[in-house]
Amino acid sequence: MRTTLRGGRIAFTTGYLAEVGGAEEMLVATAEGALEHGFEAVVILREPVTPGNQYAQALAELGLTPVTPTAGAVARARALYCAVAGLGRLGFPLYMLTRRVSARRAWQRMGEEMAFWSKGALNRALDRALLRLLRREHRHRPLALIHAHRTDWAMPTVARWARAHQVPLICHYHGGFLLPEGLQQGPWPYSAEQVALIDGAEAFLALTQEVGASAERTFRPELEVMVLPNWLRAPAPPGPAAPDPENGTLRVGTACRIVEKKGPQTLVEAVAQLSQAGSDLHCCIMGDGAMRPELQDRARRLQIAPRVRLTGALSREQVQAVLTELDVFVLVSEEEGLPITLLEAMAARLPIVASPVGGIPDLVCDGENGFLVPVRDPAALAHALRVLAEDPALRRRMGEASRARYERGFSVEVAWPRLERLYHSLIAGAGGRSA
Repeated sequence: MRTTLRGGRIAFTTGYLAEVGGAEEMLVATAEGALEHGFEAVVILREPVTPGNQYAQALAELGLTPVTPTAGAVARARALYCAVAGLGRLGFPLYMLTRRVSARRAWQRMGEEMAFWSKGALNRALDRALLRLLRREHRHRPLALIHAHRTDWAMPTVARWARAHQVPLICHYHGGFLLPEGLQQGPWPYSAEQVALIDGAEAFLALTQEVGASAERTFRPELEVMVLPNWLRAPAPPGPAAPDPENGTLRVGTACRIVEKKGPQTLVEAVAQLSQAGSDLHCCIMGDGAMRPELQDRARRLQIAPRVRLTGALSREQVQAVLTELDVFVLVSEEEGLPITLLEAMAARLPIVASPVGGIPDLVCDGENGFLVPVRDPAALAHALRVLAEDPALRRRMGEASRARYERGFSVEVAWPRLERLYHSLIAGAGGRSA
């Protein structure tokens, strides 16, 4: 239930809402917290939302319909992109003659150049649409603060608008800048001008100390970064731990996108090793992705298909229901930020077996509430699961440690007051009303 408005109007922005993502979870969580504590909120996106997106539905339940460019406008921009690319290919013979290179190399180079110019045109169209939305919302009711999630293509545009209108900006990192030049890497790097625009943000939030230090290297040494881990609103008051299965079966699960870098193949191979060694273990893999058919085929080839259940995409409520049925949660990704799925597993009193990447070591203390195992190492994962399978008391002790660790540092009760103080400080500093 919302309280009486006593804060300013905050715009929560990001480029897009993915189907599954920690940035999306935290956008919803920060918007929800703002509404509950007397702020007005609006969510502004650079791209339209796909039908059925669970985060758009969660925002709608809060009374917030994301403000986005119209689907028609984006469709016209994408059609222009395709048309430009197509027309370019019609001119291929002339291109080949002017470049004086082989047909194969000319075709490759032309494709690269057409992609660059046409995608650039699409990005400029989306940027203009985002600027129009910001101007419109500011005219409707002035924005006192912008909380920009995810350092994607929306961030420089939002930063440009915020600077021009003297609205305080919070830049919230959800991944890493694991290298000082992180923003300027990749196929579509930020320009120096765009980096400078983000550099002018009044506040920087980072998930971990490592990400915060990387942001300081990316921008300026004197940058003040506030480390604010992801948090989770517990779905229910703490209850008794799930009873150990009477038949001795170990119930293991994970929740992730089914792609190679999330490590589901490592989990399947570990299950196969334990099965061959005589362990009775069943695995539930929640999520969807391009690798799902390959994973099913691998389970069949390893003769463990009956022991591996792939659920497909599940809602957050469905994931939480499955977590209550598990004995151990596994996440052996090659890269991570600060995974919401691990917080959910910790809140559900589960011991964790995970890889020591990104912010995971901030959540899992090896030997206390779980085990850390190397990336792409099925044998190490199988060993950790075997230890837990053979010691129910250890599982219970680690599960309780997971819940305690969650409550100490990653619950809404711990995290929100820090963010609320930052909101009030920035709004007051900019001359906005906070009372």
